[in-house]
Amino acid sequence: MIGNLSENQTDKKQQLGMRVYLFALIFYTASLPLFDAGISLGILVLIISWLFLGSFHMKWNHLKTDRLPWLLASIVLVYVAGFWVTEDLPRATRELIRSLYWLAFPVILSTAPVLTSKQIRLILFSFLSALLLSAGITLYNLMRADPTDTFRFRQASLIDHIPLAYMLSWAFWLILYQVFFGFASQWSWFKRLLALLTAGLFLLVLILQKAFTGYIFFVGASLAALVFFLKLIHQKWIKYLLLLCCVLALGLPPVYVVNCVQKFYRVTEYDPASIPLYTASGNPYSHYFADKSKENGNYVQLFVCHNELREAWNQRSPMPFDTVWNGKDSLSWVLLRYMTSLGLRKDKEGMAALSDQDIANVERGIPNPVYLNYKKSIYPRIYETIWEIDQYRFNHTANDKSFAQRVELFRLGLYVISESPWLGAGTGNQQVAYKRIAEKQKSRLQPERLGSPHNQYLAYLIKFGIIGTVWILFAIFWPFYKRKGYQNFSFSTFMAGFLFANLGESNFETFIGMNFFGLFYCLMLWNFDLDRT
Repeated sequence: MIGNLSENQTDKKQQLGMRVYLFALIFYTASLPLFDAGISLGILVLIISWLFLGSFHMKWNHLKTDRLPWLLASIVLVYVAGFWVTEDLPRATRELIRSLYWLAFPVILSTAPVLTSKQIRLILFSFLSALLLSAGITLYNLMRADPTDTFRFRQASLIDHIPLAYMLSWAFWLILYQVFFGFASQWSWFKRLLALLTAGLFLLVLILQKAFTGYIFFVGASLAALVFFLKLIHQKWIKYLLLLCCVLALGLPPVYVVNCVQKFYRVTEYDPASIPLYTASGNPYSHYFADKSKENGNYVQLFVCHNELREAWNQRSPMPFDTVWNGKDSLSWVLLRYMTSLGLRKDKEGMAALSDQDIANVERGIPNPVYLNYKKSIYPRIYETIWEIDQYRFNHTANDKSFAQRVELFRLGLYVISESPWLGAGTGNQQVAYKRIAEKQKSRLQPERLGSPHNQYLAYLIKFGIIGTVWILFAIFWPFYKRKGYQNFSFSTFMAGFLFANLGESNFETFIGMNFFGLFYCLMLWNFDLDRT
């Protein structure tokens, strides 16, 4: 009787633990696209629920027979090894603590009970519902945002726009697969239509967010999806149509970008010997041919008369000509760029040609009408990136220029790696090593910009060298191969997306990026199969 009572108490404890564990997974996955605090709370609840799931003896026996959790956990040892040579203890400590995800996720999720199909669908539905809410809020913010704010796409989402783009990309293909080949293929046509509309919304928000790293993730996931769809579809004409669509989808963007680059560098040239030297009022022009800054096919530093420009501007605007924003962006520079983009000479006559709206645009720091004329297009983002690269090429300055900073950090990163290619600089020493190299190379990048290289592979090479990087990548991809994750659509698109996206961001060293990858990676590795729910 006492034994039966003890067994009943144990069963109730297990049932309670399972319910809390399921709640933790639902809450955790739903928090990913919504808010950081929920993610932190979800981790805590997940750990607590795991303590109630089964005996520690059973969990230990499982860990003794399954070596894959230990392989992933060995990534922590790489951080520990690099910790002993750190020159920045606080930063190294933070990195070491964050690396514990590689221990927690494998241990918890490999020893937890395998979920039922119903439970898997509930978790997936919770994640997609939360993502739909996040995408809807992001779209609303994008539509109502000030069109003159060229960085509005970065503040429109509830979380960092880059990991949100990853979630949107993966969810898009996840829904398409389930609707045509998975459990959703059994739904009514109305439910499937709603699912496809949801996928379409995810794609729309992904495009409007203008997160280039998100596009890279999408390309990787799309290539993996294409391989699977070609295997699953038997009608030849559909296969050919799919291939054509993929070729167009993957081929047209590069063609468009090349066209934008060619258009940017199609510049009106002037002969220094014959160029006009005076304005209509007889004042001398300043022609600085050495400065190759350009806007819409015109050089910024040609046909400039500062005296006429200052006088004419101060007559039309209450904002002084010498205004400087944030200690770095001058109104005069914005005005020069804006007038150049319109093909105007920077003198009294050019100022007279500006409308009141043009004056207001310059006062708000808008350097080119292209940012207003293509409000919902990706062209302004591409133009901005080309302009940044052009400035970096000729003026060697990358500060406050997103893409140019990444190029400069990549260049400096290669020098850092060359100093210790096999073992790296050590845990927490990335910024220290960057500053040392930046001084040697006389880089103009501000010290506060010398942080992450925005490339996960490069970041690992800097800190842990070739040996540490190879081991980390082996520890991540061997379990995927061993468990035949490459045969699973959901897992393959997920991994391919991150494989590509890691070229443009240090995803495993960001809070949301590591949580998104670590949770779903380990869930698909040990806990559930999204393809067969």
